[in-house]
Amino acid sequence: MLKSCSTIRSVLSRSISTRQLIYETHGAPEKMIKLKRVELPDKLESEQVLVEWKASPINPADINHVQGVYADKPNLPANAGMEGVARVAKVGSAVKSLKEGDQVIIDYHVIGSWAEHGIYSEKDLIPIDNGLPLEYAAFLKVNPPSAYFMLKEFANLKPGDWVLQNCANSAVGKQVIQISRILGFKTFNVVRNRENIEGLVREMKGLGADEVITEEEMFDRKKTKLPRVKLALNGVGGKSSVFLASALKPGGCMVTYGGMSKQTTQSPTASLIFNDISLRGFWLKPWSHQKKAGGELQKVFNKLSGWMKSGEIVKPDFVERSLEEHVEALAEAQINQTIRARAGSTPGLDSRQIHSLINRNNAFTRILCKDSDTVDSPIPTLPSTRSSSVISIISSASFVDGSQSSGRLIKVAPAKVRHSKSASRWQGLCHSVQDTVSLLSDDSSSLSDTPRTITSASNIEFTDDDSLSLETLSPTSLNSPTDSPDEVFEKVKSAIASGSSTPPALRSSLPFRSLYLDEVVWQIDDVVFASAIDAVNNNSLMCRLNIEFICEIADENADHVQETRRQNRGFDCPCFCSRASSHFRYYLSYSLPETEQRCMQLSTEDTKLNEMFEGFIDLVHRAQKARKNVLVCSTRGRNRAPAFASAYLMKKELISRQTAVAKVRTAMNTMRPPVNISDFMQRKLMRFQQHIGVDPSNAYDPAHTLPLFQVKRSAWT
Repeated sequence: MLKSCSTIRSVLSRSISTRQLIYETHGAPEKMIKLKRVELPDKLESEQVLVEWKASPINPADINHVQGVYADKPNLPANAGMEGVARVAKVGSAVKSLKEGDQVIIDYHVIGSWAEHGIYSEKDLIPIDNGLPLEYAAFLKVNPPSAYFMLKEFANLKPGDWVLQNCANSAVGKQVIQISRILGFKTFNVVRNRENIEGLVREMKGLGADEVITEEEMFDRKKTKLPRVKLALNGVGGKSSVFLASALKPGGCMVTYGGMSKQTTQSPTASLIFNDISLRGFWLKPWSHQKKAGGELQKVFNKLSGWMKSGEIVKPDFVERSLEEHVEALAEAQINQTIRARAGSTPGLDSRQIHSLINRNNAFTRILCKDSDTVDSPIPTLPSTRSSSVISIISSASFVDGSQSSGRLIKVAPAKVRHSKSASRWQGLCHSVQDTVSLLSDDSSSLSDTPRTITSASNIEFTDDDSLSLETLSPTSLNSPTDSPDEVFEKVKSAIASGSSTPPALRSSLPFRSLYLDEVVWQIDDVVFASAIDAVNNNSLMCRLNIEFICEIADENADHVQETRRQNRGFDCPCFCSRASSHFRYYLSYSLPETEQRCMQLSTEDTKLNEMFEGFIDLVHRAQKARKNVLVCSTRGRNRAPAFASAYLMKKELISRQTAVAKVRTAMNTMRPPVNISDFMQRKLMRFQQHIGVDPSNAYDPAHTLPLFQVKRSAWT
């Protein structure tokens, strides 16, 4: 929203000096529009009114006007802006309906609101409630009356009737939801799927939406129970309009007011013939002339203003910009909000995109821009490298403000590298308390499938033949009694490499791979998968399995990435696979101290663990609604992850703990060492069984015929 806070300056008492945003030719708004000083006549004609503009929004129609693709084109040069709120500064001698200080908006056939001042005819100004706050008044002219007239003029709706609309999260769509709620109508809303769809659904239901579904759910007739409606509002076109038209009752009407998909609006032939549906178009400008002549338009503005002042219609979200910041404001109005954050997808992100991404994933992901960019804290900086062919990855970097990094640091591949097949598959991420770097590849034909933990700083160079070379800068030092990561890597390499004494069938088997690698994922049912915690770093595998919801059960020794997730509990994390479009994965992390499990201490209250089980089950339900899968993982995937999977099966199928544990163990029978749910977790599952009211007799075998807690003796070896 553009805001003006200027004063009138008279020049030689014959003109008023003011500023306006003017374009002389059609084209890209941020290039065509210029802020220019204009001299207005100091002496008004008898029916003229001088107004001072207070605030003006940037609508899609404004952009189209400047681009020259809107239905009507003003004479050039033109002062831009179709909507806004102004105060009357001076009136001509014959003006009767307005006085100084009145709050006004311009008529629909007039433009010029992106300015400090303007002179208009009295008949071109519409008075509105002087007590209406600016943040409401600036948006009053276009979207609220559009929603109101579409709801009232095309169908005889009564309280309790349903209204179906696509493009429901647009400015018009949100007004339809709120006005429908006030008038007693129910709304069935269709939106495009996105990473934060749950947040959008909550927001829209907070406005009064009765049902919200995605376009993918819309086309699944078996799962979507759609009411037959009298009125459907179409702002998208294409296949979406076919769906809306097919949902109309006989004699129903589909109103098209936009075409966001840039595809032709369509309708089923059978609905037109046999149901006698009607297809109408809506453009507010001609409607306003008819309604203004009869005085109805003023009544509608008064009614909408009353709803806004009472809080029944909430104010829209906006960002204030001055006229001097018009370039930034126009860019923000047009920018694509999707940020490609995977390595190799772009030669560099500008600072505004980076900060936007950080705000969405605070304290976990930090994306570095290319070397030539200068960004503010909290973006870390890396040592300079040959940016044309080298990606630098380092786990400990200094911020501008002197603080140290703690999280995932990714250097976006330069332009020359990002076209390389290898470059698009590799990621660098810092994930352990020893500040090590794990290099992963999703190329299953390469030994690089195996995570290799190397030193805290390393250069990754892509040579002409797209091979990868590693230059270790210092020896690995890990405080572990087991083999070092390099030694483990060499063992895996020798075991899997061709010519090994290990039989090929065994080398490719799941038990063999699970013995050395923690990236094997086991499927529990149609939605739930289980694994060790390292599997979540294999982004390509997660995408192939359609896993976009992850529940991590970490212990007190979790590394700093897991600790950050645990503190945030639930948040979205970008996926760094090689998919062309950016997407996010939702993490839910719980802390379950390992000491309590070893010592069988019951300091973790039953109610607390029951809440964890229920939280995981709710996550599964969310994934089912989004048609995605869920991964539950723990440190090694042999105790806590199978326990949570068992709790899910207990509640889903209303089976006993013994039966659920047996099912999970059967599903994960190729794990080596095998599943071993501890006594501690078994006791917690018994408490959860009581919590959900399951009959313990519902088991595969009587309890007295099996070992303690249904745990196989071999699991203890």
